[in-house]
Amino acid sequence: MGIFILLAIYVVLGFMLAWIAGLVAREEVDVKTGVLTLVVSGVLGILASLGIDAVLDEGTGSTVLNAGAQFVILTACIRLFAKLSWKHSLIIAVIYTVVINVIVLGLAACAAG
Repeated sequence: MGIFILLAIYVVLGFMLAWIAGLVAREEVDVKTGVLTLVVSGVLGILASLGIDAVLDEGTGSTVLNAGAQFVILTACIRLFAKLSWKHSLIIAVIYTVVINVIVLGLAACAAG
């Protein structure tokens, strides 16, 4: 049951990434490309986070470095899988990151409330 919920979440997030990419780049991006981009960037982000945490002590520096690394990885994956320009990939990554962080903050506020 848990795998189906995880799959549904990734499909929704992949659709959202494909929708944002379609708006920004004005090109058709498949949902499967969005899901693939998120899965690969997630795995690479976890590996980068583990590497950064192994080198640096936990703190503000490692948190900022992790966020920057995950942003660069997301941008590169969008460029690689969606075959969009670097400019469009950067814009899409910024918009997607802001939207996801607003959703997370909203859910955290609801959970704390």
